Amino acid sequence: MGFLMAGLEAETYDRSYSDRDLLRRILQHFRPAAPAMVVVAAMIVANSVSSLLTPVLISWGIDRLLTPEGGRIALTLAALVLVSGASAWLFNFVRQWLTARVVGSVVVDLREEAFTA
Repeated sequence: MGFLMAGLEAETYDRSYSDRDLLRRILQHFRPAAPAMVVVAAMIVANSVSSLLTPVLISWGIDRLLTPEGGRIALTLAALVLVSGASAWLFNFVRQWLTARVVGSVVVDLREEAFTA
């Protein structure tokens, strides 16, 4: 089965770059989208916090369901879990949308750079 990988050795004319060089080059392409990437990072944090709230809210609500005002607590709990889930979905949507736009823009820039070279 060695014939499957035959001819895949590195060529002598292949360029070799350090990781630092490659990272610097890719960051140059992402630099114009820095504000959007900050928003993406904020959406990741907000999504994590919002997703974390759901089990905390449920445990808080279960502890209080046996009180005399259990019916009101159940409605409040349901509303809070719904808001937590909807906000987690919204934060995830914004993150994915912005990430797709930024990555698409960077890919277009890389293609234009490659074709002009």
